[in-house]
Amino acid sequence: MKKEVILVLMLFCLVFPFVSAVEFDLNQNFSQGETLVEKVSGNFLSPLTKNNIFFYEGHVRIPMEYGVLGINGDYYIYALLSGKSEGDYSVSIENAQYMKGAEILSDKIIKNFTITNETADFFVSPGVMISAGDFFLELQNTGDNQVTISINTEANNSGIRKVEASANSVQLKSGEIKKIYFKVGIGKPELKTIELKTEKTIYEIPVYISSELEGILQPTFSFEPSSVTYSFPTNSIIKETIYLYNTGEKEINNINISLDDSLISLVNLSVTKITSLKPDSKVSIELTFFSKNETTELGNLKAKSEDAIAYSSISLKLMNNYTLSPNETIQSSAKTCTELLGSVCNISTEKCSQEPVYATDNLCCMGTCDKIQKSGSSAKVIGILLFILVVAGGAWFYFKKYKKAKKPLNLLEVAKGKPAVKQ
Repeated sequence: MKKEVILVLMLFCLVFPFVSAVEFDLNQNFSQGETLVEKVSGNFLSPLTKNNIFFYEGHVRIPMEYGVLGINGDYYIYALLSGKSEGDYSVSIENAQYMKGAEILSDKIIKNFTITNETADFFVSPGVMISAGDFFLELQNTGDNQVTISINTEANNSGIRKVEASANSVQLKSGEIKKIYFKVGIGKPELKTIELKTEKTIYEIPVYISSELEGILQPTFSFEPSSVTYSFPTNSIIKETIYLYNTGEKEINNINISLDDSLISLVNLSVTKITSLKPDSKVSIELTFFSKNETTELGNLKAKSEDAIAYSSISLKLMNNYTLSPNETIQSSAKTCTELLGSVCNISTEKCSQEPVYATDNLCCMGTCDKIQKSGSSAKVIGILLFILVVAGGAWFYFKKYKKAKKPLNLLEVAKGKPAVKQ
């Protein structure tokens, strides 16, 4: 009897295999301030978007800064847990159709996790990225003490495409924020893992290099900055400038400028075609941002000619009731001001005609350094003019009131015995 039962069970498993509809690769515990990164695998009938992802504390839905990206058939969700206290949480996939064997389901998919009473050494943003070229990650120390974060671009990686970090490690003081820049080498599209770790906090950040770059197609032009993160208020028109450089020795003709589909509805370009770009020169491209609704998007600005291609990765966040700080829109670069073909203005006597850029060696003006007219000389001229007007007005008043012409003496009246009237 036992043998018959076992045989039936084996036959059932072969004919009706157990299928796990959706699989989560998510840690059970996270520290406060940590970045949550999870992988979701499943046969979804339509792509997952942010509209399908919800977060709960207990049974109460909560706001969360997060993103979701599809890479090679899987989905990666990241969320910044800063400001979230100790407790039980969950992430839920809702309103999505997926396959379980031959059955189509649309049930909620819920994965629980816990935020402990410990604090992470640092967080990283974004927690997953798709980039067509060079990119950067932003790190912030969330603890009370200085930490040293090691950077490994070869963690768990297959393939031969190289990604080089601007440093092997970085030190962060309490609350300090730094950007780590990564340069992408030639090769086929590939999923890479960037490992960032301290003694108690470790991240493995998935980065998908989406562009194919052969050695013979090494770009002779490049965007600066090669990657940017913008945070803007909704219902406001914001303008920013990115520069395209010809870094080669030959003139480049017929360059087409375009945006990824994810950015087209949010960004307008001042230039979509460049007829000619001479060696050792640059052209400015103005980006105008606007959205009525809150959103977070990742995408690329792309420049392509017949034999070369360049990208700038754009991370865009539009929020209600958001206020820009005075220095928030100033861009930063990993190049010197000379490499940017810019100028360093004398801040005491000159002012840049455009918004400056933070180069590695100085604050760099990408326009012209215009002379500042001294307010002291203008005030002096105005003072002299006022003095002249006061003196002239006083003289006019004096002569008008006190220096009237005297009437002539009437001798006939004097002869009649009338006294002369003194004037």
